[in-house]
Amino acid sequence: MSRILNVFKEIIPASPTPPVSNRSTAPDSLALKALEEENAKLNQQLEEMTSIAETVESERNFYFEKLRRIEDMCNACVEDEQPDKEAILAILYEANV
Repeated sequence: MSRILNVFKEIIPASPTPPVSNRSTAPDSLALKALEEENAKLNQQLEEMTSIAETVESERNFYFEKLRRIEDMCNACVEDEQPDKEAILAILYEANV
């Protein structure tokens, strides 16, 4: 999952840090507010992307496990024996619990 998060971090670049000044002016505070809003928006996007990545990873694991079980069933068959079609279909149609 860390690879997926790294991809998202590359897609959503970090905002540059504004220069620091000793005096406070209205344009600086407006710029700061705009940057804070942009930061909040980007953090929300990152949370959404992270959630999507976790969902996709969970689904991938679910279907991989189905295929692994079917592969084990096929490998357990002796020569000229066909795997149990009904058992394979039962695995394929199992719901994600």
